Amino acid sequence: MGLPALGLSRARGGQAATAGPEPAEQVLQTYLPASWFTGLADPLDHPIIKRFIPDARARLRRRTGAVLPGVNFRDDAGLEQAGFRILLHDLVVAEGRLKPRRWYCPAHLTAALGPQARERLNSAPEAAGPATFPVLNSFPAPKDPDPLTVLVAWPPAEVVARRLELAYEAWLAAQQSGPGTPPRRA
Repeated sequence: MGLPALGLSRARGGQAATAGPEPAEQVLQTYLPASWFTGLADPLDHPIIKRFIPDARARLRRRTGAVLPGVNFRDDAGLEQAGFRILLHDLVVAEGRLKPRRWYCPAHLTAALGPQARERLNSAPEAAGPATFPVLNSFPAPKDPDPLTVLVAWPPAEVVARRLELAYEAWLAAQQSGPGTPPRRA
């Protein structure tokens, strides 16, 4: 199952239709497990597309004034159950294997979690990123998270969106320091 690019919109009958001409080069590509989209009538309804990428765009724009380009999502059976790979101009800039059915919380925000989540916190080296990415702890995915947990903790899809945002920001910084600078791994 190939997932449509974010540049697609729904046409009549639920089929994806292009929202304009396809770009000659996909700047950002993200590979995710197909299981993340199982059970969705439309892959475009996944929270990474509906919430986490738009949130990443807003954060990046506030911090840098830059616009995060469209993201081409693809599935990869080799990434089951919670792996990811992010490519920028066809170079891998971030990848990892998160733990399925876990949420991640920046270590400096764990005090805001409820006592049940705090009791079950573990270090999360699988979610490590570059120096600018926060140190994360993880806990079992809550069945019905309270609003504060939703604000401070991240499901795996949000970790991926934040890694993508950071990778693009690092690439932009490298471009400003000199043309032809290859993207750094984020």
